[in-house]
Amino acid sequence: MFILYMLNGGSNMYSITTVFKNKGRCFVVDSKDGVSESYTFPQIRDFVEKRGIDIKGYKKGNIFTYSEVAEKLVGMQKGTPLQLNIDGNTYRLSLYAGFDMHTQEFLFFDGEGATGYYKLSASFLAYHNCKLITQVNPTDYAKLKAKIH
Repeated sequence: MFILYMLNGGSNMYSITTVFKNKGRCFVVDSKDGVSESYTFPQIRDFVEKRGIDIKGYKKGNIFTYSEVAEKLVGMQKGTPLQLNIDGNTYRLSLYAGFDMHTQEFLFFDGEGATGYYKLSASFLAYHNCKLITQVNPTDYAKLKAKIH
């Protein structure tokens, strides 16, 4: 992979495979040749926002380890009811509560445990077989909403 600065928009697909949040860097892989290169967060923003290069794992100003589920979550409205199926196990109904780019964690509310919240990292979602279920049972959704108040 030639450095992204030299790209002229070819047919390559790029995605963020690893994020080093403490260093403000991430690795981007070129799907065409499988080569990975490290870039700073400002470089990624420049590639996408100013040069128009499509990099999976950059959305709405957020940089994250790319997976289809992570990309859908970053674009999702807070409070959306959902369930996650991870490695064949479907977890209880939750409300999406947002993404923290600094910790690389997605936050969900399910009303259980000490705080009612749980977190999953973007890299966890990328390296497990995850599916997002947004068709939810209205009765279960009503019960979950009642836990908020």
